Amino acid sequence: MAPAHVSMIHEDYVHLKGNTLNIESIISKSQYRGRSLKDRSGLKLRFIPSEEIFEKNDLLELLKWLNSYGVLFSTDRGWGPSELMQEFQNRGLLKETFDEIAWKGPSDWVINKINPMTKPR
Repeated sequence: MAPAHVSMIHEDYVHLKGNTLNIESIISKSQYRGRSLKDRSGLKLRFIPSEEIFEKNDLLELLKWLNSYGVLFSTDRGWGPSELMQEFQNRGLLKETFDEIAWKGPSDWVINKINPMTKPR
């Protein structure tokens, strides 16, 4: 099973997949405990939507918090969680390094560290 990772960011929630047991335990004791929902598709964490995504807002704070607990961010062909995190870095809103997860095939993935100075692909 893949490690816990943000697989998608929807209009008002972050979708986590993989082995989320550890992060579920951490969430249950955090300020996000009332915002989580587990179902067959994974773990969902709600955030308060903002008109402007690239300002200091609830989504950014949630993503920073997940990153601080080692949750990975998936890459996508379009605008995936990793690409959003890189854009936060480029705008100076995220100064931390984060780990990106990309798939080569079923049960075959690679993890890369993305530093704030790394240019997006």
